[in-house]
Amino acid sequence: MTRRSLFFCLAAILTVCGCSNRSGRVDTPDVDPVQASQAAVELYDANSDGKLDQEELKQCPAILHRIGKYDTDSDGQVSAEEIAARMEDWYETRVGMMTLNCRVTLDGAPLIGAEVRLTPEPFLAPVIKPASGVTEAGGLAFLSIAPEDRPADLQMLEGVHIGLYKAQITHPSKNLPAKYNTASTLGHEIAYKDQVGGIGFELRSR
Repeated sequence: MTRRSLFFCLAAILTVCGCSNRSGRVDTPDVDPVQASQAAVELYDANSDGKLDQEELKQCPAILHRIGKYDTDSDGQVSAEEIAARMEDWYETRVGMMTLNCRVTLDGAPLIGAEVRLTPEPFLAPVIKPASGVTEAGGLAFLSIAPEDRPADLQMLEGVHIGLYKAQITHPSKNLPAKYNTASTLGHEIAYKDQVGGIGFELRSR
């Protein structure tokens, strides 16, 4: 079986998992949407107006990247209530972890050998775990949390928790701009309803 075929087999297994671990299923992360959303606003609300505008959301690029899913009243800002509602929408699927592929290009060409690391937003850690992977042929990486962070009975399954992440991309021989790593502006929301087909990052050398 090729790795690509294995990916789709694992995806089928993980996406039918519910929130009970009694049958080897992946638990839905124990995150309280109300508490987490309030912590998000407290963390990034620089002007203390109780909402996050698009300038403040530059510090939380995962929400900024998907602002249309969060700003439900179309006022250009995101409230704690809107963040909580979006998080509750994630967990309605009862999927706690999903397989995830990531394609990286540099100046339009597949970037092979790049490490992609997803770091959960502080208001979701330590429940939501980091994930990483290295791009191979076609610039494709399969991202996963570390084995020690996976359920004991699912050690062979690669997957990523549903959540909000900052992303960093590095390469052993290419000097990628800091905005992709040490001063990263990259972020992504991982939600089963929207990321079944994977995610991508289009990098530029300048």
